[in-house]
Amino acid sequence: VPTNQNFSISVSVNNESQFNSGGFVQVNGFNILIPDNMLVEFPAAQVPFKDFVAGNRAGTPANEVIISGNDVNGIIVAGQMHIAQTLGQVSQGTVESVAFDGSIKIVNGPTIRINDPNAVFSAGYTAIPLFTADDQNPSVTSFGGFPMCVPRSVVDPQCPQSNRPTNVANPNNYFIPDPFHMAPIKPGDFLVYSGIKVGTEIICYSIVVNIGIFTQPGAIPAFIRVEEALIGILDPTNIGTENARSRFIGYTTDPSQTIQIWAIDVDPCTGTTSDRLVGFAFTEPAVGLRARWKFESSAQPLGEWTRNYRLKVSSGQANTTDGILAGQFVQPVLTWVFPEVTTPGLAFPLLEFSNIQPLANGFGPDPNGFVFHQLNPWP
Repeated sequence: VPTNQNFSISVSVNNESQFNSGGFVQVNGFNILIPDNMLVEFPAAQVPFKDFVAGNRAGTPANEVIISGNDVNGIIVAGQMHIAQTLGQVSQGTVESVAFDGSIKIVNGPTIRINDPNAVFSAGYTAIPLFTADDQNPSVTSFGGFPMCVPRSVVDPQCPQSNRPTNVANPNNYFIPDPFHMAPIKPGDFLVYSGIKVGTEIICYSIVVNIGIFTQPGAIPAFIRVEEALIGILDPTNIGTENARSRFIGYTTDPSQTIQIWAIDVDPCTGTTSDRLVGFAFTEPAVGLRARWKFESSAQPLGEWTRNYRLKVSSGQANTTDGILAGQFVQPVLTWVFPEVTTPGLAFPLLEFSNIQPLANGFGPDPNGFVFHQLNPWP
């Protein structure tokens, strides 16, 4: 029997001294077994279940969860676990002011700041590391994916005001003067942001600034933003079901370029990664200057599914002064869609996890060398 649960939770761990220990989650009246080796999915991080439980106890704000799993001999066993403070939480507003300490005041709204433990986008914020922004694959960007920042001083060489020129025809749609440095967020900018509420502030792991920043055609670097990463799980053994098509949708700062989609395969013993080409996406003509691209598979498997996919701009990659490898974007799958029955009254099929690489083969070693193997018990 498959199960998907989405609600607030309470948690416990089986073995505090075991790095890969599972445990139990109580959610919406269900008691769900979390297998050993489970990595919990946060917006921009993967965290061992034991560390997630420790973070919960240490005062991380209350969470909601999506758990997918199966009923195995009368016990619900999880296969995937996704966490957010409020699932699907997205807010928007206009910037009233920005401060050198990284705070951003929204007109008639809250004060927000970037959850920035490495101080890449701003002066930094370290209190809630589990809900970090992504500073390697920037999650604080313009509409097309150009990295944005909050100045730390009047003259901040990492966040130069010269990258928001006023002597252009449209200051909200322009070619960036220096693509190797970020562009500052300014009063008047309209933001779409997601985060968690801590005290009176919203601590953000994602901000999209509604301005069009473009890089010169064919020039290196260009940038990518991924808006949707959906994998449709195929299970040909079950008749009477329909399968979703896998798709990736996003935007780029250079609409002249093709986007390549690569699956990142991971050796479960060594952690060594290799890229496997899945397909290509062509950027639509810049109608409305959106520079949107889209890849959608046929109803055929993309090979074994993996957690992360690498999107590359065909012009090439280069490191920025902030240590970002521009011209690519590593995107975890945002949505897994399992087969659904097409005829009312048919039994729902078990959720098929066996072709999801990290679950079936193992996630590989963490930075400390501890190896996370196949989920145990298997869902």
